[in-house]
Amino acid sequence: MATKTKTLKLTDSIKLKIRNDFVQGIDGEDKKMFPTLDELTTKYKVAKSTVYRAARSEGWKVQKEQLQTEYLKALDKKRSKDMANKSMK
Repeated sequence: MATKTKTLKLTDSIKLKIRNDFVQGIDGEDKKMFPTLDELTTKYKVAKSTVYRAARSEGWKVQKEQLQTEYLKALDKKRSKDMANKSMK
């Protein structure tokens, strides 16, 4: 008989941690890591369906995409500025 994994209640603080990890990523050694919702539900031991429902209703995927777009624009701007400074030398 299979044992059922005990899940915790999705409190506001846990939901905020999951959202921040999913949307903003987790700082790794060399780069930022973006865990999946499945990985985060396992890490925080909460029900997948509850997390997916919260993510969908609060638009986490759109928030993540917007943040990544803004980050890439800022990175491109910085790289362009650095290249321009190097070419002036």
